[in-house]
Amino acid sequence: MNNLFSKRSFKYGAASTAFTVIFLAAIILVNIIFAVLGDKFNLRLDLTKEGLYEISGETKDFLRELEKEVTLTIMVPEVQFDQRTLELLKKYNASSNKIELKSIDLNVNPAYAQKYNTNLNYSSIVVECGSKYKVLNTSDFYQYNTSTGEIIANRAEQKITSAIQNVTSDTTSKMLFTKGHDEIETQVFRQMAEENNYVVEEISLLTDNIDEDVKMIIIVNPKRDFTLEEIDKIDRYIDRGGVGLTVFVSPENTGLTNLESYIAEWGIEIQSDLVLDSRAFYNQPYAIIPQTVEGDYTSGIGSNEFIITPMTKSLNILFEEKGLYYTDEILKTYDSAYSKKVNDLNEINDQNKAEGDLTGPFVIAASSQKMITGSSTNQNSRLVVFGSSYMISDSMLSTTSFANTELTVNLFNSVKNDDGMIYVSPKYYKNEYLKITNIEGITFGFIFVIAIPVGLLISAFVVFLRRKNR
Repeated sequence: MNNLFSKRSFKYGAASTAFTVIFLAAIILVNIIFAVLGDKFNLRLDLTKEGLYEISGETKDFLRELEKEVTLTIMVPEVQFDQRTLELLKKYNASSNKIELKSIDLNVNPAYAQKYNTNLNYSSIVVECGSKYKVLNTSDFYQYNTSTGEIIANRAEQKITSAIQNVTSDTTSKMLFTKGHDEIETQVFRQMAEENNYVVEEISLLTDNIDEDVKMIIIVNPKRDFTLEEIDKIDRYIDRGGVGLTVFVSPENTGLTNLESYIAEWGIEIQSDLVLDSRAFYNQPYAIIPQTVEGDYTSGIGSNEFIITPMTKSLNILFEEKGLYYTDEILKTYDSAYSKKVNDLNEINDQNKAEGDLTGPFVIAASSQKMITGSSTNQNSRLVVFGSSYMISDSMLSTTSFANTELTVNLFNSVKNDDGMIYVSPKYYKNEYLKITNIEGITFGFIFVIAIPVGLLISAFVVFLRRKNR
């Protein structure tokens, strides 16, 4: 027996077993410690490339500067709530001592919902500051592909941060969409405005007056012209310090004499044409990929990002500076673009460049500022004109590959004085695939199919021979 225990192989085996046991015990202990610390201090690592379960740096900076007490209340015990959303809420709680996270069981406290002017359910989150509140539902946190029903984006942080900004803000900015001229609906655009802390309403300029707290008036693809009375209301709104007017047109817009004449006073002339480009998106000449001109509206749009402006008119800059007006380009085409003069889109039978077509580049988005004298406002009034209304369509603003969203957010922020407001983009789920060349495939195949197995066999054979010869 003594000889048995004195054998070298036994000593090595015992030491190896002891080491393995200690190693496994250490791993288990470390996991327990990190689990406890993670629960207590909300220490979680989000290893997803998109940071789906983490809050962004913009939100963290905003929360650090938060001065008002905010309560985030879920309607069920924490163990019954959506755990992914709960983890995100805990990160908000951990990022600011002004954020309180609590739960209310509606089954036990049904009267709790009576104080809110909306229906609460087990997926609801009440974001509350003083007398102001906003109710969110986790079902609204996900953006779906309308064709497949697949979840394509997580909007939880976007919704929660926007709600906190809404309930803590002392002021609200109002955005008015004109109606009465067969304007088109833009649901995503309006939703983005609300998430950027705008109160969105519609206005009929024939019957309604423009309130003092209006920050921006939006005109989207009108089919009928504005009356001189409506134009006068807009002009008086501008002269008393109104901040912004934004107009989206398209090639099918004709007969907008009064509106176009007013815009021309600002130094921007809307052309009756359709801009095409041979180097457009997916070889569709009408889907223009423009150049961005450096400025407030294109800030933050990287060189690897691109904007799509489908079905666009061109704009003519009448002057860069005249009296109280200053005009600037926002988007323009490349030299490869060409335009077809047209009063009716049905007249265009061929999208290819033809004799008589004008050659680019063309301005397709422009802004003009008007210095307002004798007004209490501390910023000039702005007019922004886009030659394409389809660039803010629901499909364009919901597509992850385009920078139309960033441009839209910059538009919202351009007329705001409150620099503390932020916009958080949705976090998109991206299916990325490993792409390798044929040579790389052969190399990897040789390594993993031949080299490694053969190497292991040789190593095993060497170990066998050494043990045999002891």
